Amino acid sequence: MNLERQRLIASIVEASSIGEASFLFKINEDLLEDYIFYISSDESSAILPSHAVDKDFKNTGAIRGLYKYKNVYILSSGTINNLLLKKESLIEIDYSISLDTQTVSYFRRFFIEPENKGLPRDFKDFFNFIIQPEINADPMPHIIENIYNLKNGGNRDEIFAVKCAYEKFRNLDYNYYIKENQFRFLIDNVEIEKVAKEQMLKEIQRLSNYRFVEEYERLFNIQYIIVLIVAIIRWKYPKKAINTKIYKYFEMCQEYIGLLSVRDANLAYAVFSGKSNFYSKIEKNSDDFIRKLKAMAWDIFHFRYLEKLTTLKLHDNTDYFFPAICSFDNSFVQLVDFFKLKGLVYRKGSSEIYPFYAFGMEDMSELTEKGRKKIEEDFFNDEAIMNRHRNYKDKMNKLEKTIMNLENEFFELKDI
Repeated sequence: MNLERQRLIASIVEASSIGEASFLFKINEDLLEDYIFYISSDESSAILPSHAVDKDFKNTGAIRGLYKYKNVYILSSGTINNLLLKKESLIEIDYSISLDTQTVSYFRRFFIEPENKGLPRDFKDFFNFIIQPEINADPMPHIIENIYNLKNGGNRDEIFAVKCAYEKFRNLDYNYYIKENQFRFLIDNVEIEKVAKEQMLKEIQRLSNYRFVEEYERLFNIQYIIVLIVAIIRWKYPKKAINTKIYKYFEMCQEYIGLLSVRDANLAYAVFSGKSNFYSKIEKNSDDFIRKLKAMAWDIFHFRYLEKLTTLKLHDNTDYFFPAICSFDNSFVQLVDFFKLKGLVYRKGSSEIYPFYAFGMEDMSELTEKGRKKIEEDFFNDEAIMNRHRNYKDKMNKLEKTIMNLENEFFELKDI
């Protein structure tokens, strides 16, 4: 995309009102006819994306949508005229709530023993919500993790058991459950296992699609490296000022992955400022560090992936899709506030996606003006940007080696 169009897109998302944004879109419609704008708004006249919005259950369970506010305006060639005329129009949308791997694994325990004390206290409340026929849910996070785990020697029996639990969820006799408070399924166990085996076979077959697997593995490895970088800085510089920690975060990201992400800088800030306890499970007297760090990376990866899911067109009669995700990890749910969007723009039929985050460096109140300026001067000058572009491919080719080196550095810090 050329710089002029990039600036135009940013000016529309950053406009002071939906009226101004609509006007800018309309006068530049010839440049933007293939682009879809989602702009978060607290105005009631905007679209409410059905159930793909924030919802809290009684304890730790929560659903989180992508956007800062529940309502969203959509700017596109199909909606712009009605927006300018302030005319009501019927817009057909799709939505879905993604079930993370932890949630799907809870189904397994829930179907065996609904009062299992190992389940979150509000799991039944969540289950009674998500099982309703009008609620759309999907296992996309579970499927993506399976592809990675199957490639890297994951426990196939465990994966299969969780798949069976998901098929039971999909085939629950809802009316009988509501009436009798007991489980009965629309297909028997033999058929459930058959469907689960078919789904698992498809995932195993996907492993032969080298490009598909490589792309997901690359994206996850980048996220995992970022999680490792934050963990290392947290232990290596516990008494340093937040300016130093944030600067070090940018420095290490530039060195190891050649990428600087606003969203992941928000992760670093939330942790270093003490506004998030997402890393509280990673203490020097705890164990199973790698599994926990990878689980944290998956959590962030799945929420980030919602941005890509927005571009999906599930049905012929709908053009706009709103994804959301559920989680029972309270520390992650709180962290999501730092990842919320004020806008998202994508180009139909392409991989172009432009997220605009509601929280940015200007909102990092503990970061001094001098510290912020130093980061901008050192990492966002023309030379630094060109160097990242120049070295990006080489760094992507070394991701596995980088992970090994950072894991070693992390373990060395454990004993200090």
